[in-house]
Amino acid sequence: MGAALPGGRTTAKKPVQLQLKNSGSWKTVVRFDAADEHQADPAMEAAEMLHRLNPHSAWRIATEGALPMVLMRLDEVQPVWRPV
Repeated sequence: MGAALPGGRTTAKKPVQLQLKNSGSWKTVVRFDAADEHQADPAMEAAEMLHRLNPHSAWRIATEGALPMVLMRLDEVQPVWRPV
């Protein structure tokens, strides 16, 4: 099930993956439900903190699957998430 809403309703799950590119190809760091802010917020904040340690790394959030679609990228100049 997705994230709980008031009244017991739920949202649809949005499975995504946080990916890192520090050399070569993209690597999945963690998979999470983008519809659940208790999962999405910490994942995105973790990438922002790690980007401060290595500003030459690239971070993105993409759908799961053999051909992932990129949804967001972490801006390399100022660490904020931008939709693609």
